Order: sequence, then C-alpha cells, then structure tokens
Amino acid sequence: MADILCCPKCKNLLEISNNFAKCDICKKEWGYTDGSLSFLEHSGHWEILSEENMRKLIEVAEKENCEIALEKILLLNTAEHIYKYYTDPLHCGYLKLLPEIKNATVLDFGSSLGNITLELAKKYSTVISVDTAKYSLKFLNVWAKQKNIKNIQTILIDPVEYSGLPFQDNSFDIVNFNLVLQWLGVQNEKVNPKESQIKCLKELHRILKPSGIIYLGEINRYHYKFFFGEPDVSMVPYASILPRLFSDIHVRNYKKSIKYKVNSFFVFNFADKSANIS
Repeated sequence: MADILCCPKCKNLLEISNNFAKCDICKKEWGYTDGSLSFLEHSGHWEILSEENMRKLIEVAEKENCEIALEKILLLNTAEHIYKYYTDPLHCGYLKLLPEIKNATVLDFGSSLGNITLELAKKYSTVISVDTAKYSLKFLNVWAKQKNIKNIQTILIDPVEYSGLPFQDNSFDIVNFNLVLQWLGVQNEKVNPKESQIKCLKELHRILKPSGIIYLGEINRYHYKFFFGEPDVSMVPYASILPRLFSDIHVRNYKKSIKYKVNSFFVFNFADKSANIS
C-alpha cells in the first residue's frame, strides 16, 4: 500500500510506518485507530447501529465470533433485510461478474462491516477497504482475523473529503462501489447531494487504472416495493418516488426538520450523472 498512498491534499507520497503516515510537504501526520490508518478530521457517527450497539457487536464478535455477533446484535437492532445483506451469500453473487486479474489491487469503497470485502480478498491479491465508520472497520478486521484472511488493509476516510482520496492516480485495477452513492448526500449536510456524488465519482475515476473497472451498484429509486410503502434508506415511506422538492417537504414533516438528503436514481438520470465523471 505504501506505493499508492498519498497525502489527500497535495498528493505527495506518504512516509509509512507502523505507527503513522506522514507527508513531508504538508508536515502532517495521521495515526492508526484500531488497526485502520485514519484520515478522519471531522467527528460524527456513521455506523449502521448506535455507538453502544456497535461496541456490543464487536464485544460479542471478539468473545464468540462475528457470525454470532451479527445474529445476536445486528438482527435484534435493525431490519431483517439489513441483517441478510451482511449474512446471505447471494448479496456477494455479483462478484462473479468481476474479471480475474493477476496481482490485482482492489478498492472496496464504503465497505461497512466487510462481508463483501472478505469475498474480494478471496479472489484478489490486495484489497484496500475504506469507510468513514471506525467500529465497522474494527469489526471487519476482527472478522478477517477469524477467517485467517491477511490481504486486507483498512483505512478510515473523512466523510466530507471524498473529493480528496489518499491514493495516487491510476492505483486500482478494480473499485467496488456498491450501495454507497446514494448515501453521499447524507454525509455532508452543507453540500448538494448531486455535487458530492459527482466529485466522488471523479475521484474514483482518477485513482482507477486506465484499464480498470468500477463496479457501481445502486438501488432503483422507483423500485416497485417503494410504491407499496417500503421505505428507502431514509426510512421514510414514499420518499424516493416523489420529486425532490416534495420529498424534502414529506421527510421534514415525517421526521420533523430533517431534510431529505438521499439521492437514488432511475436508469436514465443515472446515465446522465455518469456522463459527468470524466
């Protein structure tokens, strides 16, 4: 990883040690948090569960194992379909579509608890997992250790700095970007969701090798279940299928002053956004 990791600001290659990463130009240092190199500068809780429950999840994972922790803690504190996302192998089935590349370096962007990261690590030489959630990456490191998987490196990145990822140009053979794009508007309340998404896509394009592949998976904003009241990731029924102005009004009324920041897509406006990457 030392040959691709760079300063998020000036893009100078970093000096890497066991305790920190340092930029000789900016004179800035970044340390490690629970085994993950951390570029976090802004506070916030971006986990799938509350901080208390994330601590319980890791505690059970370390005392027993990660699968039991997911059943005992995650299943009891979130929706069943979220639990299945992290435990059902079918959710990793799309990885069969990715090409076999010898000595590939793969980025799993927004890895969360790491179920897909672990499967990528079985297929490719080096996998770098990045997320804004420190407890999730700690859980991933525990899970990888229990499975004796040693080719994963984890990095904490700042949720408001997606336009400055700490990697050199042309670093990755494959970028896995699954069910992340819609969340970018939630991470930074000061920036328009569309602007955040385009900046992030341009960064992923920058760090991808010329012959590289981005797998980008997203939820269809007009999924038929949303018309029957199943909520999208905002957890507000019907929010995604309304025009954005009405979504804002609906969510503010439903959640009392919380603006609708999810930006999911239909195939046509997704293609329009993709055209703005390069």
